[in-house]
Amino acid sequence: MRTPPCGIRLLFVSLFLLAGCSGDRKPPQPAPPPPAENAASPTVPRDAAAPAGEGVLPSSSAAVRNFPPEIRGVRFVPGDAKDGTGLGVEADGFDADGDAVRFEIAWRRNGEPAGNGNRMEGPLKRGDRVVVTITPFDGKVRGKGAELSREIRNTPPVIEGQEGFRVNDNLVTFRVQASDPDGDPILFDLKDAPSGMRIGRSNGQVRWETAPGTAGKIPFTVTVSDGSGGEATARFSVTITEEPVPGAGPR
Repeated sequence: MRTPPCGIRLLFVSLFLLAGCSGDRKPPQPAPPPPAENAASPTVPRDAAAPAGEGVLPSSSAAVRNFPPEIRGVRFVPGDAKDGTGLGVEADGFDADGDAVRFEIAWRRNGEPAGNGNRMEGPLKRGDRVVVTITPFDGKVRGKGAELSREIRNTPPVIEGQEGFRVNDNLVTFRVQASDPDGDPILFDLKDAPSGMRIGRSNGQVRWETAPGTAGKIPFTVTVSDGSGGEATARFSVTITEEPVPGAGPR
């Protein structure tokens, strides 16, 4: 066999030493033993709990739902001008959670605010348009509201009392006070009146000529109408006591 030239041999030697004598070379490590046939690799169950503080947040309990309250019924309540109470509203509520239900009420008259209570503030007259909004509230959430509206077609007259009561011998006089919010002319009348009592149809002036011996509490009724279907009624009474005649003591 032919021997290669010395230069080529030295090159091979130098390359071998450079590759085999590097200062970074590590001693060979033994290969890991093959796994036993029946050995099982450790596994972590998918639903296993991780140690605290390793990226798994504790689950929070589900929030309890609060059901909003409901309106089961709503209606207008007529006002009483004699008592000074205006048009009112009543509502029936229901709450599935058993919470107490209160109502938030807002009135508007002809588009303007007119109070927030069960009764509307201020008087009404013919032609007024009233709107009331009712919203149920259980202290936590508000439920679906309801709205009622009404156009005032006629307001009945109001009997306010009497004035100018006088007694002259057997004659009793006074005047019934009344008015109409719509400005309609009003007419007065008597019902169940005692004999001899009269009332002025347009001015409410009462004149009663009592019969001799009349005494005690005498009741009667006054009605006032506005000619447009509105009417007011009030009960009055006059009490008459006999005065003793001077010098006519018991014998």
